Amino acid sequence: MAFGGPDAEPEGVAEALDFMDELFGRRVGEGVEMAQRALHLAVDPDQVATLCVAFTKHVRENT
Repeated sequence: MAFGGPDAEPEGVAEALDFMDELFGRRVGEGVEMAQRALHLAVDPDQVATLCVAFTKHVRENT
């Protein structure tokens, strides 16, 4: 299944993926930091960073 579905505007999907990459594509991204703060009682911050980066890479490679 493609990200955004069959009726999604290609420019909008590309922009969303770029924004996702900016927030979660690097271990020091703002989105990664937010996720680490939100999950700090349950999940090790290094694990959160690893998962965010890996998931973002997976979405990019499969879109």
